[in-house]
Amino acid sequence: MIYVPSAQMGEDMVRREGFSLKVYADSRGLATQGIGRHHGVNFGDPDITTATAHQWLADDLQQGYQDARSLIPDIDNLDLVRREALIDLAFNMGMNTFEQFVPFINAVNVRDWPTAHLHMLTNLHLHLTPYLVQTGVRAVDNAGRIATGLIAKEFRNNV
Repeated sequence: MIYVPSAQMGEDMVRREGFSLKVYADSRGLATQGIGRHHGVNFGDPDITTATAHQWLADDLQQGYQDARSLIPDIDNLDLVRREALIDLAFNMGMNTFEQFVPFINAVNVRDWPTAHLHMLTNLHLHLTPYLVQTGVRAVDNAGRIATGLIAKEFRNNV
């Protein structure tokens, strides 16, 4: 299936990932370009166009959708807010990390939103997840979207 990001998702990604036509070092020192793209990007690469940045994002979000769909087979029957939060998780974490969130994934698959919210932010020992520690507001925002199916007013786009 093809995933077409909403206008909200596009704005969320630029806000969360930044936007640069030039290669730069992200917070972990990784070569990054466009809207949060690491793979295939190297320091010294030429600048890209705005169209390329948006195409890369569309490709990366499609991969995030496919990854999320492999773990949450019923993702297409979820509301858009929760679906896009899950796609963002897959995009941001990558499949190898995302698939390790087993209690979270299990809760999503049975639509137990309070438990999914809890396990996005804390592990089974109620310690903060590395996802929360590393991404802060992004994790809290996505957890809220998963819990409620709503976007907090401060993050709603103006489109």
